Parts: sequence; C-alpha cells; structure tokens
Amino acid sequence: MAVAPRPPGRFRRVRWLRVVLCWSGLAAATGCATTYSEALDEFDAITGWTNPAQEPGIASYPAKSLQYPWYSSWLPVDPVLDDVENPPGFVRRRIEILAARSGEGLARVAPVTRRLLWIADRDPNPLNRIVALQGIERVLEVLNLDPLDPSAYSNEESPAELLRREQQLGNAQATLRRLLQRKDRARLDAADRATYCRVLRELAERPLASRRRQRDLIRVLWSVRTTEREPLVVAAANDALRRAIWYGSCNALRAALVPQEAGALDQPEVREEVLYIFRRLGGVPAVPFILRTMQRPRVGPLNRFDPDPRVRMSLVRMCAQLHYREQERSSGPQPIEFLYDTAVDPDEEETLRRVALEGLARSLGSKRVTTPISFDDAWARAWWRSHVLGRDR
Repeated sequence: MAVAPRPPGRFRRVRWLRVVLCWSGLAAATGCATTYSEALDEFDAITGWTNPAQEPGIASYPAKSLQYPWYSSWLPVDPVLDDVENPPGFVRRRIEILAARSGEGLARVAPVTRRLLWIADRDPNPLNRIVALQGIERVLEVLNLDPLDPSAYSNEESPAELLRREQQLGNAQATLRRLLQRKDRARLDAADRATYCRVLRELAERPLASRRRQRDLIRVLWSVRTTEREPLVVAAANDALRRAIWYGSCNALRAALVPQEAGALDQPEVREEVLYIFRRLGGVPAVPFILRTMQRPRVGPLNRFDPDPRVRMSLVRMCAQLHYREQERSSGPQPIEFLYDTAVDPDEEETLRRVALEGLARSLGSKRVTTPISFDDAWARAWWRSHVLGRDR
C-alpha cells in the first residue's frame, strides 16, 4: 500500500501555529487564570489581600489589577497590571477556580475557605455571594462536615460566659504565640507538646460569636499546621482547623439564611440559594432544620418565616416533596405545618396559597391530586382539627 508523502516542513509549522492560536484564543475567552496559584494571586491582587494577616474591610474592586497573560500556563511569567472590564465578574471567576482546584487537603482548602467566607460576608454583589456559598458547600462536602449538627452554630451566651470564653481564648492565644516564637522550633519536649495540643483544642472548642474572628482563627490554625513538623502537634492542628472551617462555613450559611439575626446582608436571591445548599448537603432532614432556622415570631396562631414570597415559594416546593408519613417529628415547625399555615393564611399571596394547598394534598398522599383541586381550604382546616389538634390533645 502506498504511503502518503509527508507534507513539507512549512505546512507542518502552519499546522502547529493553528493549534497554538486555537489554545490561545480559548485561554483568552475563558479567562487568563488557569491554575490554583495564579487564581489565588489574581484574587488577592484585586481584592486587596496584600497582607495575609489582615483581611480587607469591605469588598470593593478596582478597574485595574494584576493579571497573568494567557500564555502563563506554558511560560514562567509575572502578572501585569491591566484593565478589568467587569471587576465583580473577574472576582467571581477566580472564586470558582479556587473552589474547584483547592482539592481535598487542608493546605489549600483552609486559605480558600477563609476567602470564600470573606466574600460571603463582605461582598455586596449577590452573584459573588452565591458563588462563594456554593464553594463553601463544596468544602463541607469534601471534608465530610455536617451542616445540620447544632453544635456547629454559635448561640447567645450570658455576659459571664462570654467573659470566661474571652479569657480562655486570650490565654490560649498568648500561649500559642509563645510556642510559635520559641527559638528552638525543631525540638519540643513532652510538656510543650501537651501544652500545644491543649491550646489548639481550646481555640477550636466551639464556634466563635464573631464571623470575622472565626476567619482569623482559620488563618492562625492554618499557619500552625503548615509550619510545625511535630506529628502530634500537626494532628491536633489538623483537627482544630477542620473544626474551625466547619464552624465558619456553617455560620456563614446561617447568616445568609437569617440575616436579621446575624447583621448580614439581606438578599432574597442569596437566601433562596442557601435553601438548596442545605437541602443538597443534608437531604430530607434539612427541610425541618431550615424551617426551625428561618422561623420568625408568630403572628396570631400562624408561624411566620421569610418575608420574600419567592423564598417562601421555594420552601413550599421543598416541603411538598416530603410525604407526611416520612417526616420526622422534632422540635419546631414541621413541613406539613408550614404548608398548612401558608395555605390558610389570609395575608398570604393568593398564588402562593394555592401552591401550598396543592402541596399539602400531595404531602398527605390525597387522591385530590388526581383530580382538579377546588382550592377551597375547608378540607385542610378540617384535617388540621382532626389529625393534628386532635392528636395533640
């Protein structure tokens, strides 16, 4: 069989040139930062994270920032100062890259989590907050951390308890600074190792009331974990760092879900996304957890939840997916109760009441779902009186 002759050298060179141009066009279209380190450098440059020990106050982004050229994946080059057409979108893309390429090890997960928590807390752009919270979702999933565990959340404490906790943290931090500043860092005696491990446990004993301090604790523990070589100390630092990330991530989700309690930004689209984050992470038990978390002071006989109808509509859809018999009884409002309260609430929007009434019928497994529903809530009120109020007597 005849073999086709090889094309002349100039044609081979043209072919390779086309390949290079295609790759360069793809890199320019999808964003210059392609590696974890490049995305981290570009994120820190545009957000002002020039000092690792001091996070910026409010998230505001300049129109010019350091960026890596598109060919930085092949050549060792430094970033250059260039115009940023859409600064919030630029930051958002870097958040996505950092979350996707942080891997499963704490060496990368910890610094990325700290930045994600900062965006979720300080960025006024709802899209950026949503992407950051989705990154936090990935962190909890990768580290196998439970967002429904009540011990992950900070609670109100008495002044005496707050003072005791502050003193404990102050003593632990002073001891930690002394251990970090010792001259002979390579050799630790048994007493120093025991003290080191005890201090690390105390620092991450429970969540801090301040989200900013929780982020700073992640930085401190990450520094210990990356600088120490003593196996016992590294193991204690890993455990403490996991707990600090757990606390920070869970309380960031809660702050976004109930901003009126945490003094966070009040953005309905962000709250709606957090609903689905909890649902994806926690499964069916997440639904009553969400209702307990979002419950507001009662008005008359009915519970009150989120003020935005779009968020309440998402809650109705979640609750309607659960069969009444499959719902676990626990403290706080149940999904079936939320559907009933929404369906019979005279102050609720008519469209939402109709959806809640149909959801109530589906949750009860009623035959009403096979025929057109009259949307007369008399049957729902009768069911409530006989099966709920009658049962509780």
